[in-house]
Amino acid sequence: MALGDAIEVQLGRVTSGISFDLDLGGIIAGRLTDAADGNPIPFATVVILISDGESTVVSGTTGNDGRYAIGGLAAGSYLVTTLAAGFRNELYDDIPCQGDLPISCAEDAGIVLEVSLGQTTADVDFALDRLGSISGTLTARDTGEPIAFADVD
Repeated sequence: MALGDAIEVQLGRVTSGISFDLDLGGIIAGRLTDAADGNPIPFATVVILISDGESTVVSGTTGNDGRYAIGGLAAGSYLVTTLAAGFRNELYDDIPCQGDLPISCAEDAGIVLEVSLGQTTADVDFALDRLGSISGTLTARDTGEPIAFADVD
């Protein structure tokens, strides 16, 4: 681990002139939509993984329009996956995930995106398939009254 210069700080005084020159990180941006109707998928999570698929770098959330932009990335190779409730999650580009966690999705071979400092890797878009659902009412056998706050697995 590289250590910088020690800075002496005195109580009650401002230590000024401590500046840093930082490289602008790369950005991955795109949009999540419902494959059936093209509507945006708001408040879904997009996860950026190191290209070996074994560790999450960062995640972000889509806006009302389904768009996301995740920045501050170091130059390198990344995989991108989704976590959207009610939809089959995917690894970019159009590879369905077999499980609910990003790491299970990364076990499949996705497209590795190359990110450069200060550049946006755009149009990393997903059209997700909606999952099926089951609905019904849970009632007490003796009274027929609905049972509130019950879990069904």
